[in-house]
Amino acid sequence: MTALLSAFTLTWLLLALLRRVAYPLGLLDHPDQERKLHDTPTPVVGGLAIFLGWGCGWWLLVDGPIVRGEAALFIGMGALALMGVMDDRYNLSVRFRLLAQVLVALMLDLWGGVGLHHFGDLLGFGVIELAPLGTLFTVICVVGVINALNMVDGVDGVCGAVTLVAMVVMALLSAMGGRQQLMLLAWLFVVTLLPFLYYNMRTPWRPRAALFMGDAGSMVLGYALAWFAMMLTQQEPAVTTPGTVLWVVLVPLFDLFGSVFRRLLAGEGALQGDRRHLHHLLGHLGVPVGGVAPLLAGVGILAGGVPLLCAWLQVKGPAPFFLVVALFLIYLKFIRHYWRDQRNKKM
Repeated sequence: MTALLSAFTLTWLLLALLRRVAYPLGLLDHPDQERKLHDTPTPVVGGLAIFLGWGCGWWLLVDGPIVRGEAALFIGMGALALMGVMDDRYNLSVRFRLLAQVLVALMLDLWGGVGLHHFGDLLGFGVIELAPLGTLFTVICVVGVINALNMVDGVDGVCGAVTLVAMVVMALLSAMGGRQQLMLLAWLFVVTLLPFLYYNMRTPWRPRAALFMGDAGSMVLGYALAWFAMMLTQQEPAVTTPGTVLWVVLVPLFDLFGSVFRRLLAGEGALQGDRRHLHHLLGHLGVPVGGVAPLLAGVGILAGGVPLLCAWLQVKGPAPFFLVVALFLIYLKFIRHYWRDQRNKKM
């Protein structure tokens, strides 16, 4: 309880402090009519505060020798937080950011011992072992989740709310599997996200976000979600399966892969930025900006119920994965036709 309270308090104090110093330090997200929805320069210090608050809580939880897997999580988050701050300030190149993400993913697997080594019974024909390609798939998993969180961070409160729900689910899954330390680490993220959301979400008394998490926040949280997913599925006792844990990060993964496949099918660059992400789609469908975060958090809660139910019923088969694929294909078909129709109307 001391660790949780300390993490919550420190994060809140840091947010209040960093919000004030962001202006002289130039840590601001400036309006961009092509891709961004805000209209005034906004501090991007939430990610740094979340990392430092979580790190304080983790240090207080350490009892005895530091576990290498947890140290790898902390070191990787620290490196990404530092790079994210530099990116928010100086706009680093995509290649440099991608290289840093690959390096921390390699460190996590090769030094920390946390990696993706099997897909479980993903297709119903038995366990799919990944050796000797486990490290490659670990990098793909970590980099993919990091960038999925980065893409979904486009409307006030969305990334923080979606991640908060995912961390609650991770904590509950850890508790169901008897993974006490893992559960506490997940709750640390929950208590550091709460003060951030106070400043970031739109409310009746605040019409726009007072600060953003920035690339530092989305990368740190994406890295952490990938770490939890691998800890819950790859290390004994395994609590859930790789196919089932996808439900925990359903919203950001649908946005990432939906955007990539939609662009490829349209003959566009897979990583080309645009205003056709999931939050843009909801805006076109009439959802107010302040309602996007609660709506997607609700979707996250429903999706997160699937792995919890599967863990309770001890479902280990491929059904949850096949259902994810089916839903994604329906989603992909819908967004492809919707954005094509919108483009035709403008012609």
